[in-house]
Amino acid sequence: MNITLNIVICDDDKNFVEKIYDTVVEVLDENNYKYNIVEFYGSDELIEYCEENKNTDILLADIDMPDMNGFDAVKYLQKSQPEIAVIFVSAHEEMALQSFAYSPYQFVSKRDMGRLTWAMENLAKKVYCRKLYGEVIHMEFNNKVYHINVKDTLYFKGKRNYVEVHRMGGETEEIRISLKSVYDKVKDLGFIYVQRSYIVNCRLIRDFNSKEVLMSDGSKISVTRSSEKRKEAQIKYGKFMRELRW
Repeated sequence: MNITLNIVICDDDKNFVEKIYDTVVEVLDENNYKYNIVEFYGSDELIEYCEENKNTDILLADIDMPDMNGFDAVKYLQKSQPEIAVIFVSAHEEMALQSFAYSPYQFVSKRDMGRLTWAMENLAKKVYCRKLYGEVIHMEFNNKVYHINVKDTLYFKGKRNYVEVHRMGGETEEIRISLKSVYDKVKDLGFIYVQRSYIVNCRLIRDFNSKEVLMSDGSKISVTRSSEKRKEAQIKYGKFMRELRW
């Protein structure tokens, strides 16, 4: 899929902006990611840009900056972009503990830039997975195209020659297609079989036990009696949830 990682670097030290930029580019190129990187040297221009471009995925920011420090800038941006992933890059190591009040992915000391390589490798993968799992997919059957938003689709229920799509809010849609054909489209997007007739959305599971899954809307779906298939579903669910966490 054509996924681009949108990255912003902000530091009032131009030399460190260059060092951060070079490290980030090296990591992204080695892993064949598509990316767009924007650089700023102050919090004011950072905030102005992010307010106009609400698609920033990763922000690498210094803490000690003029006009507004990095903590305040991140706090401000998180109000409108809560999913933005932050790495603080600072010479003030004594602020590392304080930085975690702003839920960054990592704090990196400017004296240990090698750690930035490690942090970017891991974070880029997680952001990529999150963007991948947030795609709207398109399924075509009998010359009709169905648009499926994977973020609000609770589950697919197979019924003979068609499939019911159940969405958050109670909306349903019927598609003349086999459940297996649906699974082939969504299996890499965070959906799992929990029994022969149900494919559920991992991101909308509230609880998963040996008897049933409880979905975010309160609906309950019984799981397969096969311990082997149930274990397989639980492993896939656990893997999906780990990949979504910062």
